[in-house]
Amino acid sequence: MVLDTREKLVRSAQALMLAKGYTATGVDDLCRDAGVSKGSFYHQFSSKEELAIAALGEFYEAGLRNLLAIDVGSVVPERRLFAFLDAVSRQGHEFWNRGCLLGSLASEMALSSPALQTEVARLFSQTAQALEPLMESFVASLPTRARAPSAAALAEHFLIVVEGAIVMSRAHADPMKIGQAVARFAEQLQWLARANAEAVQPQKKARKS
Repeated sequence: MVLDTREKLVRSAQALMLAKGYTATGVDDLCRDAGVSKGSFYHQFSSKEELAIAALGEFYEAGLRNLLAIDVGSVVPERRLFAFLDAVSRQGHEFWNRGCLLGSLASEMALSSPALQTEVARLFSQTAQALEPLMESFVASLPTRARAPSAAALAEHFLIVVEGAIVMSRAHADPMKIGQAVARFAEQLQWLARANAEAVQPQKKARKS
């Protein structure tokens, strides 16, 4: 497949900024890696920051497609979240084996680029919102919601687990740590479901007596 100049630059930005970071990646580096001239760069993008935002957008779209491609529609509603997490725990090392551009730029650019910080925050929020219906199926299965987190809180917690696991996987050069962390998150939800069920037992006994 022949890539146009814009796509070459976007792919180079994703690869170099994941490997080296935003600050250490210069326009010359991007042009050299993409095999384009500096004039071609500025014909497509007004700045490195604008290119980074474009690269973020495409990284986000691809990542969300991977997650939403996990089909749990045939699973009973109360088990759908666990089926989803099981699939992510098995495939996480493939999804994020190069890291996560959103997380990388969030930690590096939060204080120095308001535009990037705003875009990263927006994309994380969109990802969480896309996952909320799946989390809601779990919350709805609990006997009582009095002690249950919201679907929004669970979706955000899932992203926190994944992003933290990606950092750990890179620190230890072990991408399997991503799947392990997601599996532990699923275990915590199992514990929450059991605790929630046990909490309503005294109430049921009291009503019967």
